[in-house]
Amino acid sequence: MNMHPSPSAGNATANHTLNMINRSKLDITGVSEVLSFDDANITLTTPQGTMAIEGKNLHIVHLNIDRGDLSVEGVVSGIFYFESPSKEKSGFWSKVFR
Repeated sequence: MNMHPSPSAGNATANHTLNMINRSKLDITGVSEVLSFDDANITLTTPQGTMAIEGKNLHIVHLNIDRGDLSVEGVVSGIFYFESPSKEKSGFWSKVFR
Protein backbone atom coordinates (compact mmCIF):
# COMPACT_ATOMS: atom_id res chain seq x y z
CA MET A 1 0.00 0.00 0.00
CA ASN A 2 1.42 3.37 -1.04
CA MET A 3 0.44 5.88 1.64
CA HIS A 4 2.38 8.87 0.40
CA PRO A 5 0.90 11.57 -1.83
CA SER A 6 1.21 11.11 -5.55
CA PRO A 7 2.28 14.07 -7.74
CA SER A 8 -1.31 14.52 -8.89
CA ALA A 9 -2.78 14.07 -5.41
CA GLY A 10 -3.67 17.00 -3.19
CA ASN A 11 -5.46 19.00 -5.88
CA ALA A 12 -7.46 21.58 -3.89
CA THR A 13 -10.26 21.51 -6.49
CA ALA A 14 -10.66 17.73 -6.27
CA ASN A 15 -13.99 16.37 -5.09
CA HIS A 16 -14.22 14.88 -1.62
CA THR A 17 -17.10 12.58 -0.73
CA LEU A 18 -18.09 10.34 2.16
CA ASN A 19 -20.46 7.39 1.96
CA MET A 20 -21.15 5.52 5.19
CA ILE A 21 -23.32 2.45 5.57
CA ASN A 22 -24.62 1.64 9.07
CA ARG A 23 -21.50 3.11 10.73
CA SER A 24 -19.62 -0.05 9.67
CA LYS A 25 -18.39 0.71 6.14
CA LEU A 26 -17.01 4.06 5.02
CA ASP A 27 -15.98 4.95 1.47
CA ILE A 28 -14.07 8.21 1.00
CA THR A 29 -12.88 9.97 -2.16
CA GLY A 30 -10.43 12.85 -2.46
CA VAL A 31 -7.85 11.25 -0.17
CA SER A 32 -4.34 12.51 -0.94
CA GLU A 33 -2.44 10.94 1.98
CA VAL A 34 -2.95 8.63 4.96
CA LEU A 35 -1.04 10.24 7.83
CA SER A 36 -1.57 7.52 10.46
CA PHE A 37 -3.81 4.61 11.27
CA ASP A 38 -4.51 1.97 13.89
CA ASP A 39 -7.62 0.06 14.94
CA ALA A 40 -9.08 3.11 16.76
CA ASN A 41 -8.01 6.11 14.61
CA ILE A 42 -7.29 6.92 10.97
CA THR A 43 -5.93 10.35 10.04
CA LEU A 44 -5.79 11.43 6.40
CA THR A 45 -5.49 14.47 4.16
CA THR A 46 -8.36 15.60 1.90
CA PRO A 47 -9.07 18.75 -0.13
CA GLN A 48 -11.30 19.83 2.77
CA GLY A 49 -8.54 19.55 5.38
CA THR A 50 -7.08 16.92 7.67
CA MET A 51 -9.71 14.34 8.53
CA ALA A 52 -9.77 12.00 11.52
CA ILE A 53 -11.91 8.90 11.76
CA GLU A 54 -12.45 7.43 15.23
CA GLY A 55 -13.94 4.08 16.09
CA LYS A 56 -13.29 0.46 17.03
CA ASN A 57 -11.73 -2.33 14.98
CA LEU A 58 -11.07 0.05 12.07
CA HIS A 59 -9.41 -1.56 9.06
CA ILE A 60 -8.37 -0.03 5.76
CA VAL A 61 -9.74 -2.51 3.23
CA HIS A 62 -8.96 -0.50 0.09
CA LEU A 63 -6.58 2.36 -0.63
CA ASN A 64 -5.73 3.88 -4.00
CA ILE A 65 -3.89 7.19 -3.52
CA ASP A 66 -3.59 7.73 -7.29
CA ARG A 67 -7.40 7.80 -7.51
CA GLY A 68 -7.89 9.20 -3.99
CA ASP A 69 -10.09 6.30 -2.83
CA LEU A 70 -10.18 4.83 0.66
CA SER A 71 -12.52 2.21 2.14
CA VAL A 72 -12.70 1.54 5.87
CA GLU A 73 -14.56 -1.14 7.80
CA GLY A 74 -15.19 -1.28 11.54
CA VAL A 75 -17.39 0.65 13.96
CA VAL A 76 -17.18 4.39 13.16
CA SER A 77 -17.91 6.60 16.17
CA GLY A 78 -16.75 9.97 14.83
CA ILE A 79 -15.45 11.89 11.84
CA PHE A 80 -13.67 15.21 12.38
CA TYR A 81 -11.92 17.83 10.24
CA PHE A 82 -9.00 19.79 11.69
CA GLU A 83 -8.01 22.25 9.00
CA SER A 84 -9.92 24.43 6.63
CA PRO A 85 -9.14 24.08 2.93
CA SER A 86 -9.14 27.87 2.66
CA LYS A 87 -5.71 29.44 2.43
CA GLU A 88 -7.02 32.73 3.80
CA LYS A 89 -6.70 33.02 7.55
CA SER A 90 -9.61 34.57 9.40
CA GLY A 91 -7.97 35.05 12.80
CA PHE A 92 -7.42 38.29 14.63
CA TRP A 93 -3.79 38.82 13.54
CA SER A 94 -4.51 38.15 9.88
CA LYS A 95 -7.17 40.89 9.96
CA VAL A 96 -4.78 43.35 11.64
CA PHE A 97 -2.04 42.78 9.03
CA ARG A 98 -4.18 43.00 5.88
